[in-house]
Amino acid sequence: MTISTACPPLAATEKDVANPQVCIQCLAAYNEGHLHFKWFDMVTLWEDSQEREIDFREAFQECIDYVLSDSPAMGIADEYHFPDYSRISGKISGEYMNISDIEEYIEELMNFREQTSGDLPDYLFQWFHENDSNGDYDSFNERFRGEFDSDEDVAQDWLDNQHGVNDPELRYESCFDLQKLFDAELYWESETIDGRTYYFSDY
Repeated sequence: MTISTACPPLAATEKDVANPQVCIQCLAAYNEGHLHFKWFDMVTLWEDSQEREIDFREAFQECIDYVLSDSPAMGIADEYHFPDYSRISGKISGEYMNISDIEEYIEELMNFREQTSGDLPDYLFQWFHENDSNGDYDSFNERFRGEFDSDEDVAQDWLDNQHGVNDPELRYESCFDLQKLFDAELYWESETIDGRTYYFSDY
């Protein structure tokens, strides 16, 4: 066993539970019956790599090296895996997820935070990333239609934007079944987070 003298990476000490987190575990130690692991904050890691002008993968490797450097494994400790993670898109997460995928996801998440000024929850982007074929912020921005209380409100808003108040198409508006209109013409995807429901069109 080697005793580590290295300082812990910033991502190991400056954490925010609202950020995506990845647990790095020494596989050699695990195979010998030891649970030797450390949690790292991916947003802190991304920001730190930007600040130091180094590649994200290089910064991530520093975290891996830090975990392996004081492994209790009797043999060579050079393998690792990710036994757990938090607030990471299910599309990329896994015990042996790709570091480049993590970097790409964090970059898109940071873009989402910047563009929405924190008005929308991170989980909304995580959900979108998992359910959209592209899963990037550009696709999110193209498809996002806003927050509504119900399908009927979505249909009403759609009508209001399709026609002017004096358009003849709306002469029987009071007779419209807005739920049926939504189901037949729109049927946009939605996700509810903390009682707030967000809608996405298919285009």
